[in-house]
Amino acid sequence: MLLTEKYKPKSLTQIIGNDKEIKKIIMWALDWQRGKVEKPLLIYGPTGVGKTSVAYALKHQFDWELLELNASDIRNKINTEKTVGVAAETMSLFGKTRLILIDDVDKMSSTKDRGGTPVISSFLKTSKQPIILTADDLWDKKIASLRSLCGKIQFKKVNNSSIQKYLISIAEKENINISREIIEEIVSINSGDVRASLNDLQARNISVFRDKQINVFDALRIVLKTTNFTEARNVSFTVDLDHEMFKLWIDENIPREYEKAQDIAKAYNNLSRADIFDGRILKRQYWGFLRYSTDLMTAGVALSKKEKYKKFTGYAFPSYIQKMGSSKTKRATNKQISLKLKKYLKGSTRKIEDSFEIIASILKKNMREGIKFYRLDISDAAYILGVSEAQIKKIMKEETQSEDQSIKIKKKQPTKEIVLIEDNTNNQLTQFF
Repeated sequence: MLLTEKYKPKSLTQIIGNDKEIKKIIMWALDWQRGKVEKPLLIYGPTGVGKTSVAYALKHQFDWELLELNASDIRNKINTEKTVGVAAETMSLFGKTRLILIDDVDKMSSTKDRGGTPVISSFLKTSKQPIILTADDLWDKKIASLRSLCGKIQFKKVNNSSIQKYLISIAEKENINISREIIEEIVSINSGDVRASLNDLQARNISVFRDKQINVFDALRIVLKTTNFTEARNVSFTVDLDHEMFKLWIDENIPREYEKAQDIAKAYNNLSRADIFDGRILKRQYWGFLRYSTDLMTAGVALSKKEKYKKFTGYAFPSYIQKMGSSKTKRATNKQISLKLKKYLKGSTRKIEDSFEIIASILKKNMREGIKFYRLDISDAAYILGVSEAQIKKIMKEETQSEDQSIKIKKKQPTKEIVLIEDNTNNQLTQFF
């Protein structure tokens, strides 16, 4: 199990640092316990300082039900009303207080989530249940309408001495043999980030790099077979593959290795959380999130299983890449044939490509003459019709035999047939014989 999960605070007093702010949150929660409706809280500050942990601590400390949402859960007005609306107005099925956590509210897209913010604002004004929002940046323009509706709590980076004491106590509980110097180095590197420091403690050695890189199949075997945090995590330093591609390999092969539904669900949950951090990297260009993504997609996936699966597993290339490659090849072929036909048909290559179905119907009617008229190769005709080249040759042979037989029987030439194709671009007609 990840230490960040195992030692997730069960009460507010277990959250290290930001003591004054924690006291304010305790008073806020006690007011709700006494039946007093308080303003929602907007907790803001840097990553890894315990903003989200506050909600989980309240859940356990006061026996509240927790409904957790993030930016990806809030996509439009209808979805937001369904998920937050009822929850904000009523208690849980068993009469418990329902705490609503809207995590990373400043990560909502200004385009995709434009319906979410005004709906959230309306619930903040009328909610009969406690709501906590978290954000990195209080002054983000996207949450301007939410700021005035909330009580604001700022979480700052935790000081190094507090994190050192915390890591030492956990190392003792977990029997992790680690020197005080390495703990100091872990804390210094992570600069007040408790979550990252805890992950580095579990890895024990913060700078393990192997001289020799390993191939992707060996890397997958380590991640999906091991239950050792350090071993799984260090794969990211050694695999001969970039971060995004390795994530796709893991995504493809989790269900090939893991058999228990619970293991698969946990693994994909950790992988999806890694993907969320990768999205933040792209949006904010803050590469500090890469450590979280890497830990979740390697050690997080590895520790999702209760025990090793003692079997041989044949790992597969990511089907997503295969589909994208197939799509790219298809687009290239469409363009190549359209450019060839453009010499004989007027209009853009896109319009010509749209007429492939018409051309296909002509080829079906008279394969030999259609190929001749459009100057198509047999491979082009096969592609347009979606059949093999052998089938095209067979059809052409049957057409020839049928024509020869008809000549022998009727002793005359077959009547010419005229097919008109309308070119949608110039409204002209092309005569086909």
